[in-house]
Amino acid sequence: MLGKKPILKFVKVQGEDAPTEFLEMELTEFTWPKGGVGICPVCGAKVNGNGKDWICENEECGLHLNGPIF
Repeated sequence: MLGKKPILKFVKVQGEDAPTEFLEMELTEFTWPKGGVGICPVCGAKVNGNGKDWICENEECGLHLNGPIF
């Protein structure tokens, strides 16, 4: 039986003047505080997390997230 994959909330990393934006991302692997792997909520590519730093592998997307926020 497959368990449900967690969907956690992250902060989108943007410039200092940009408003704070929150995104939810489905995680396929997750170990706190090491990081894990998720599915990009923008393009669907793989997102690698190292600690609280999460970056989309798709260079055209380049989504950068910080979190998760508990």
